[in-house]
Amino acid sequence: MDLAPAATGRQDLPAAAACYREAILMEPLLPEAHFNLALVSKRAGRTAEALAGFRRVLRLQPGNSQALCHVADLLCAAGDCASAVVHYRAALAFDPELSEARNNLGNALRILDELPAAIDCFRTLVRLRPDLAEGHYNLGSSLLAVGEPEAAAAALQEALRLKPGYAEAWNNLGLACKALARYPEAIECFCLALRLKPGSAEARWNRAYARLLTGDFARGWQDFEARYDLNQWRLFYPFRRSSPRWGGETLSSGTILVHDEQGLGDTLQFVRYLPWVRQRCARVILETQAPLVDVLRGLPGVDEVRARPDAAPADSGIDAHIALMSLPRITGTAAESIPCVVPYIWPEIDKQRRWAARTAGPGLKVGIVWAGRPAHHNDKNRSCRLQELAGLSRIPGLRLFSLQKGPAAAQLRELGLNGVIDDLDAELGDFTDTAAAVATLDLLVSVDTAVAHLAGAMARPVWVLLPFIPDWRWLLGRTESPWYPTMRLFRQDRAGEWGSVLRRVERALRIHLAGANARGRAESAGLRRNGGGADPHPWASCR
Repeated sequence: MDLAPAATGRQDLPAAAACYREAILMEPLLPEAHFNLALVSKRAGRTAEALAGFRRVLRLQPGNSQALCHVADLLCAAGDCASAVVHYRAALAFDPELSEARNNLGNALRILDELPAAIDCFRTLVRLRPDLAEGHYNLGSSLLAVGEPEAAAAALQEALRLKPGYAEAWNNLGLACKALARYPEAIECFCLALRLKPGSAEARWNRAYARLLTGDFARGWQDFEARYDLNQWRLFYPFRRSSPRWGGETLSSGTILVHDEQGLGDTLQFVRYLPWVRQRCARVILETQAPLVDVLRGLPGVDEVRARPDAAPADSGIDAHIALMSLPRITGTAAESIPCVVPYIWPEIDKQRRWAARTAGPGLKVGIVWAGRPAHHNDKNRSCRLQELAGLSRIPGLRLFSLQKGPAAAQLRELGLNGVIDDLDAELGDFTDTAAAVATLDLLVSVDTAVAHLAGAMARPVWVLLPFIPDWRWLLGRTESPWYPTMRLFRQDRAGEWGSVLRRVERALRIHLAGANARGRAESAGLRRNGGGADPHPWASCR
């Protein structure tokens, strides 16, 4: 056994393992030999052997904190973080000074989405080891995840004081600055992260978001291409095409396949670029998620709309492909040159007639949507609860129609408002139904969802409720959108606070209704006198 440490130091792991096995043959109950053999197995990547070896150590020495930590590490690497947490806590009970175990415990808790417990763990860690940059980094990252950007920024700055070349800390400090609306600082942090780690797709993607949000489209679109190197982008579109990626060149007799890649709203927003693609080739195929196929048939610039496949497709007959959200970069779109001719999506005429009968009646007809897809990475910020919009139901002369889909639709019944707000959920079979319904309403009031994009693409009046830090496409400080001429934006004054947003919406609706009533009386009088017509733009006073 005396030769084993030397063999391990030379990285001669088989020789070291042989020495430890020989020692175990001579003394089967020697914990050190079992521990070192398990350690060699771990270093060699033989996970099952290592795990069994460390467990043998724990049978011989139940209080061996190092063995407990190694078992926890192996369990965590295998995806069993819940069991790993038990072992890390047991190790710390025997030895509270094990800073690596405490750090790893916090990381395991983060993976389990037990963020308050993780934060407590990291706070204890930095109290015991104030010189450990990784502890401050993990504390800051966890605070950022629970929506405490100021505290997160302080922890991350301490990590960087201890370790100035910490690229990941610069990246996360940039995210904290963005959450605090300190956008120039955020961009500078992302730039520093990229100087230290030029290949960081995450920092480049984050910089793209901040640049686009602040209107720097030229550099933002370039950075936006970093999504190809992000794991989450691969989840959106998990396979590679066999055809080459299109770069904007003319293919006079060629076929270009344009595929979507992210959310339904992204697709509805960016299909506006397809006529530009069609001018440069003979045929355009749009490949999109199944729920959008029918509503996008007949789209200008598209010869065929097909559902996104579940497996890698054969690109026979396709000369090139491109992701839909790469088109703004290829076209050189600037904030002042966004193609915003609407409508480019139209409802089915027969469905619109049926929905017109369904929504017929007096009053101002307003559709509402208060929540997006729960799986969306920013849903907790962009969505609100129905009770935030409930005050609109008390406005005289207003008729509310719920276009809400998904789990949040149940809030109508939970709040007892299904008799006050007309619930369309069961009647909205697909997006063609939603489009037809939206076409018969006077206004849509929605959080940042695909339905808002649909209304904007149809040139319908739509008011969008935005969180304090909005998605990049809404830019900053604007009450109108350069993407959709019929859209009005209502922004939070501070994070998580919807009350003031809805009060502004309610005031705007009351002003419009008062104006509409006054115009109606004037028009009636005018018609009696000279047969005058109605105002063709009844929402002009709200724009």
